[in-house]
Amino acid sequence: KGYQGLAAQQKGRPPKEPAMKKKIVPAELTPSEREEMIRLRAENERLRAEITVVKKEIALREERCAAQLKAKRLRSSKNSTKKDTD
Repeated sequence: KGYQGLAAQQKGRPPKEPAMKKKIVPAELTPSEREEMIRLRAENERLRAEITVVKKEIALREERCAAQLKAKRLRSSKNSTKKDTD
């Protein structure tokens, strides 16, 4: 075998897929496809803005609810201390 015996060789079964895949060159967009892309990007931006508004509304409601619970607890704790002193 000589030098060929010293060369690195892969062992085992050969891979199912080739090592490198061919790069696919994208085709140019038609005007209608371009318009649709613009429309979809605008819709995505609008939906993202809507989601942020909804998240802020939820956070505001949770904050208000927490404040109401805190106030309710304070009122109930004041009432219980008054009852204990009587």
